[in-house]
Amino acid sequence: MEQQRFFYSRWYTLYPFVYSAFFWGILSLNKRFWIINPFSDPWTIVPVVLASGILIYTLVKYTIPMLCGKTFLELDSEKIYVRPKDKLVYWTDIEKITTGDLPEKIILKLYNKKKIRIYVRNVRGNDDSIYKTILAYHQEATHPASGGDGKLSADAPVVS
Repeated sequence: MEQQRFFYSRWYTLYPFVYSAFFWGILSLNKRFWIINPFSDPWTIVPVVLASGILIYTLVKYTIPMLCGKTFLELDSEKIYVRPKDKLVYWTDIEKITTGDLPEKIILKLYNKKKIRIYVRNVRGNDDSIYKTILAYHQEATHPASGGDGKLSADAPVVS
């Protein structure tokens, strides 16, 4: 099968900025937070540090790669690469692929008992089609379709 790339979702990548704007708006309503002086009241700095940390994490992990045009997931006939977690997993190392407790979460259960969680809400595209594509690549790599042409036949069973 040819290489398949899934890019970052613009909406969910920029979503924390909406939360940050809302958070800063709420803080600005309280006059106590207009001037932050950690020496007079050290607890005034806690929400600011927390919100800033979340924003910086989101920028580094999701927004900057999205703006640079990098892919979130890369699938090919041998492996899957999950960029935010910097995980490269070969299809033969995956025991089972399931959806998690949330419909937008895909769990790759490896033979060494580790789990890799992929939150497809951060991926551009339909969650269900992304899940089915990952299953098809896993099926093709672990149970090649008859004929040996490297393409998944329409009647090939999907292993989950």
